[in-house]
Amino acid sequence: MSRDREPADQYSVTAEFYDLLHLAGYREWARTWLATPARRARLGVLEVGAGTGAMTGVLAEESEVPVHAVEPSRAMRSVLMGRLATASDRVRSRVRVHPRPLAAAGLAGVADLAVCVNLAGGLPPDEREGRLWPAVARALVPGGLLVVDSPRPESPAAEEWALPSTRLGPDVYTGTVRCVPAGPPDERAGPHHWTFRYQVLGERGTIREESETFPTWPLGPEVLDQELRVAGFLPVGAVDGWEPEAPAMASEGAAASTWRPELWRRR
Repeated sequence: MSRDREPADQYSVTAEFYDLLHLAGYREWARTWLATPARRARLGVLEVGAGTGAMTGVLAEESEVPVHAVEPSRAMRSVLMGRLATASDRVRSRVRVHPRPLAAAGLAGVADLAVCVNLAGGLPPDEREGRLWPAVARALVPGGLLVVDSPRPESPAAEEWALPSTRLGPDVYTGTVRCVPAGPPDERAGPHHWTFRYQVLGERGTIREESETFPTWPLGPEVLDQELRVAGFLPVGAVDGWEPEAPAMASEGAAASTWRPELWRRR
């Protein structure tokens, strides 16, 4: 998903391949974890970093309230707008797209549900603490629910993973992602660098390759807990009988399938 601070062209490469390789996984994640809280929203839904809209459609389909989709990246937002152009009247009537970072969007008290997935780790600590979390708190009414994905390991190993593969006509779209850690496992400063290498493979071999690198900063459970408490949130284990415990998703290879959400309540 998109970051809350990136310049408009940060995703100029990734936006082309994103839905082909990741759409199914993100939609499945959204249907598994976000459908219930979206149905229970009574004021509005805030999606911080809507990206190409993979989750936006699920939020709008399931809810009965406005959905504020915040996406500052022009490349990712172009895909989002294309998706909304062909969406159902139900979805189009609910979604409002905000083309600036959340801290600059001026949203205050517009939602009782906020979704912030695959975003916070892409921001340095001072931006999370000084801009992201305070802006989320302003946009939520007191008692509003924040859903974030569970923190990732503090220092990932230097490894390379295969991206999903999909066929488009006679060509196969695929690639790899490689992480270069900032330093030893006990180093917290960051950033780590994740390079996504996309490939288009034809019958006679590689047609083309593109790559893009993104920084991430360590965001372990203790750090996230401290940042959210300072911003005015408290952790909750269940909401009206619902808690983020569900069976594994059907698509075992989906990149998002290992994520689990955390629930926080705005004081």
